[in-house]
Amino acid sequence: MGTATNIAGFADAKAGLTPSLLIAGALLALLVATTMPGLPTTLAFSGLALIFAFFRVNVFLYSVIFLLPLSPVVSTGLPLRNISTFVQLLMFAGLFLRQVRDGQPIRDWFFGSRLKRLALLLVAALFLCTFVVNHASTSSWRGFSEFLAGFCLFLTVTAWIRTQAEVELLLRIILSSSILVSVFGFYQAAVGNYTGFYEWLYPNLMENLGAWTGRITSVLSYPNSLAGFLDLILPIALGLLLIRTSRNNRLLAGAALACGAGALVLTTSRGGFASFLAELLLAAVYLTRKSTSRKWLLLAGLVVALAGLLLFFGFIRSPWVEEDEPTAMRLLFWGFASSLFLSSPVAGVGYGNFRALYDIPGIASGIYDVHNLYLQLLAESGLIGFTAFFFMIVHAMRKCLGALKEQTHDLRAVVNFAALAAVLSVLLHGFVDFLFIVSPQFTLLFWLVLAMVAVADRWKTAPDGARANEACLAR
Repeated sequence: MGTATNIAGFADAKAGLTPSLLIAGALLALLVATTMPGLPTTLAFSGLALIFAFFRVNVFLYSVIFLLPLSPVVSTGLPLRNISTFVQLLMFAGLFLRQVRDGQPIRDWFFGSRLKRLALLLVAALFLCTFVVNHASTSSWRGFSEFLAGFCLFLTVTAWIRTQAEVELLLRIILSSSILVSVFGFYQAAVGNYTGFYEWLYPNLMENLGAWTGRITSVLSYPNSLAGFLDLILPIALGLLLIRTSRNNRLLAGAALACGAGALVLTTSRGGFASFLAELLLAAVYLTRKSTSRKWLLLAGLVVALAGLLLFFGFIRSPWVEEDEPTAMRLLFWGFASSLFLSSPVAGVGYGNFRALYDIPGIASGIYDVHNLYLQLLAESGLIGFTAFFFMIVHAMRKCLGALKEQTHDLRAVVNFAALAAVLSVLLHGFVDFLFIVSPQFTLLFWLVLAMVAVADRWKTAPDGARANEACLAR
């Protein structure tokens, strides 16, 4: 009896050791953050991400997703300067070590679906065009590292999240976080400035933003970045609101939709506004079973379109007609990007290198991007990167359309609609903006949406949903 008691006591102590060490690590990271800002702080939090991911602490992953809109810039002395980039890369490293230790098939993790293979092909293409064929600038290092961090989040979520309950919780966390993002944007509009907290997040950005013009940014870098970010979230709210789910989910989705749409208007982003209109029309086609719901969505789309026309053509006084970058400036960027593509049509000049290369009289150097998804990809990654990107995008859209045509109207339909609408918004907004380099939050959320598609795709092959969920939880 005594021996059995001692063994049980040892097991209890061992079981409590891991959370105790994790808590101690978190406190140590906070101590480092308060005493040594900069690179030590970044490394402390990133190291903590590796440890938490290795032990698969679910609360930590959900916390990272909840805080995804926050991407504070720190002075590290390295090209990488966003804490979120370090956290995503090290979180993936921790989970990778866990997968190796548990004997999980790494090959299936990386190449288990066509979507994963195409995503990996895209990352490899950008790496080739940036670091092998061309000379990488500081902007290239930052842009590629943020894109790679998004891909690492994609792989992390596909390995970590498996059951419908986990995906539903993930969607609720994203919507809850988006409500706070919108509310902070409303606060900026109310006080009439970016706020001190925003200046602390982005200390080197204020001179580029200029004086407050009434266009909110919330916790993202620019108003257009916020609009693109919201356009990736609003389809999730539409899906949970229109497809029969729990009452709490519908209430949360309604609140997120109302707040997100209101914040979108305050960004005064034309590209974001047009993308939201397309999402409403897409919801009317694929999510509504009742003709009444379809009519309401089409009516909402009509109202949005009419409001946009009024604002676009300046029939009412609005910041929508006071562009911070004149159309002429964008035309100059597009022309210069076209010349860069023609100078190197196969591999481009390197991902992120447009900022380092453009030289236009009267326009400050090293600040702007092309403001066009298609021209920037062609200029910076040539036909190689451009083709790889659209192979992945087209495959994702076809996969989502195929799932929606099954008309299951369940959580899988919500995920596939959200991804289809999000990809469509990226393509539409891409005519006037390129948000992958400008906004690490947008990049991470884009990859997160694709990850949920990969997770949901596994459910259709499960012979018994309950048994599949239990098996996944057992892993």
